[in-house]
Amino acid sequence: MSPNTRQEVLTQMRWRYLRAGRPYKSQRVTELVELFGSHRKGALRALRPKPVLARAPFARGRPKAYSPDKLLPPLKAIWLAALQPCGVRLKACLPEWLADYQADHRRLEADVRRALLSASRATLDRLLRPARIQHRRRATTRPGQLLRGAIPLRTAWPEATPGYLELDTVALCGRGHEPRRRLPGRM
Repeated sequence: MSPNTRQEVLTQMRWRYLRAGRPYKSQRVTELVELFGSHRKGALRALRPKPVLARAPFARGRPKAYSPDKLLPPLKAIWLAALQPCGVRLKACLPEWLADYQADHRRLEADVRRALLSASRATLDRLLRPARIQHRRRATTRPGQLLRGAIPLRTAWPEATPGYLELDTVALCGRGHEPRRRLPGRM
């Protein structure tokens, strides 16, 4: 028996098996065992209804509170104008930037404004993830062997008075390089 014929027969038997009463189900399984030459457990597995993969009766998880198609255009414009801050800093400066955005571009609907102001920093980061990838800045600092020996590094500080500072400029570019929160009182 060809695989296509076997599948057609199995579909017909499955339809009959599912609509049969209890005494007739045993007869359908016996027919399938005789027809295919398999054992009863295999016949029972073959007669089970197949799950429909394309159908989703309900959406899983929490319902979406923010629609990206409404929030993303003003959020992306503000994010770019504010020089692409991380979600924590964007959340802090968003109220001031929203007023400027409305003065320069267009008036926002009340629900869009409310949603932008109530969105968490993680939600802002999640909404801006495609824009971050698209507008990724390239790193400007490169490790070099030539300057390593030319730049003096001090490990001990002879100055005891305040007012001296040593710093290095570093560009943190790419995904996942957001500044860490510092505890108050620590440097």
